Amino acid sequence: MDTDVDPSPWFGDGGCGPSFHYGDTDADRNTMYVFFTGTRARTPWWKAALHRLSLRRGLPMPTPFHLATGRISLPGFRPRTGEDPPPSP
Repeated sequence: MDTDVDPSPWFGDGGCGPSFHYGDTDADRNTMYVFFTGTRARTPWWKAALHRLSLRRGLPMPTPFHLATGRISLPGFRPRTGEDPPPSP
């Protein structure tokens, strides 16, 4: 994932804190799920304030960033070990 090349706005300033988990049902036990925090691209506070005022809403909080959680699914990514049964045809 390259946030420098046309990133989605919700993780425009990068992703951090990945967590990896395999599925726990027969249908997805070989799927790795990657959960991560995305940092929203920065918008100048005054632009956000003007936008919210145009919608007749209150002023935004003066925060330096906004966080969101994302998930990526990687099917068939579980490495085989000697204890794993061979895959079904």
